[in-house]
Amino acid sequence: MKALLQKHLISVLCVISIIALAFPLCIVITDVSVMGFGDSARAGYNGFQAMQESLLAILLLAGPVLLIAMNYIKKLEKYQGILAIAVPVICLAALIIVCIQLRQIHVNGGDSAFLSMEVKTQIGFGAILAFLSYIATIVAGAVKFHHFTLDKASLEKLKAEGSSLLQSTKGKVSETVQTVSAAVEAAGTKVQENLAADSTAKSTKVNLGRTEEILQLIERLAQMKDAGILTEEEFSEKKAQLLSEI
Repeated sequence: MKALLQKHLISVLCVISIIALAFPLCIVITDVSVMGFGDSARAGYNGFQAMQESLLAILLLAGPVLLIAMNYIKKLEKYQGILAIAVPVICLAALIIVCIQLRQIHVNGGDSAFLSMEVKTQIGFGAILAFLSYIATIVAGAVKFHHFTLDKASLEKLKAEGSSLLQSTKGKVSETVQTVSAAVEAAGTKVQENLAADSTAKSTKVNLGRTEEILQLIERLAQMKDAGILTEEEFSEKKAQLLSEI
């Protein structure tokens, strides 16, 4: 039984990583305040739902399937050593990026004079299970195909390399977040400059920038109503207040 498990350990871990996709990868909590009215909404995404939002999420399914298939496709036998390490590493990176992308779905405008939004992300059980299965697959692949041993020296080396990889990944994620934040800040600055320029226009001209902002706010209110955050009465009241400013 032990020998059988060792022979098919990578396939077992791949099955576990696929099962993990049925559980939430992340939970996005959005706190919204519109003209003093606040509420929060939770949206959980499992791996299969994530595939509808991000093409990278497909790798979370395709990667384990490929590793299972390499045991039965002779043409892949000579690549087993490479695939057993490369595929779970790619899946790890894809998992991190997908969770970031799912969060960004809910960050689509930021604060304004009428609306403020705060988005929080919680890591789901599915992401934790998938993460652990990918790590275990890397170790199993290193032991099976690269004669890696689990002695003290090897574990110290693995710990050092893992720490280096984690720091590198954190750096890239941080850089990506900073780039997105800078882009959002630049867009916000540009909007403020446009609004300032509009304020100097003649009072008889229609402020198209302001009108567009109000229409966007009304559209967001409609989305909140459809999501059950606002009632029909509250939506109508807020909509009337906004339209009175056009």
